[in-house]
Amino acid sequence: MVSMVGYDPSAAIRAAVQADPCVRSVELTGSRAEGTATDLSDWDYRIVSADPVATAGRLPGLAAALNPLAALWDPLSSQQVYMIILSGAVKADLFPGLPFRPAAGPLHEVAAVDLRAIDAHFWDWTLWLGAKRLRGLDTLVAAELAKMWRHLLQPLGATRPPATQHQAITSYLRLRHQHGQRLRVTVAPDLGDAVITRLQAAGLLSPGLRSR
Repeated sequence: MVSMVGYDPSAAIRAAVQADPCVRSVELTGSRAEGTATDLSDWDYRIVSADPVATAGRLPGLAAALNPLAALWDPLSSQQVYMIILSGAVKADLFPGLPFRPAAGPLHEVAAVDLRAIDAHFWDWTLWLGAKRLRGLDTLVAAELAKMWRHLLQPLGATRPPATQHQAITSYLRLRHQHGQRLRVTVAPDLGDAVITRLQAAGLLSPGLRSR
């Protein structure tokens, strides 16, 4: 995989989102704008729109022009966030400026139509956690691993929260394989491989791990 260190997706994201006639601007925010980002940090964009509700409804179609490896609305945020992972496991979050009531319990029913959605959410969360690990935010990471277990891994069948990100990934891969066989669903490994490769390049995972 080509190194994504130093890659800036802003031009491509602005071009895609500003195709919406209501969008006035797409502004880079967060650690990338502040110059405090790690190699794995998200690219966060605030969307200023004349009609935020209409723009939010069109965001999935607009983002599809970027050919993301994963795309989903964040079910756990207090504001609407459309999360995408681009080729090379570059994570970007798009904020249309609307409030959202986060989910309180398990997020997914394990069914054939949902296994790929679970996969997208798991790897997005995993990439985000990698950025927090690079910042040395161990307490936050431990809390998020417990939260990941409650919302994603436990519904899949994991019996206890993972102590490390490596444990979370290996547990998830085992459970995904089991459910995939039961449901006769194959989840493409491209997204997981891209995320794992970036985490390995950052020194956060052992070299031999693969998402298949």
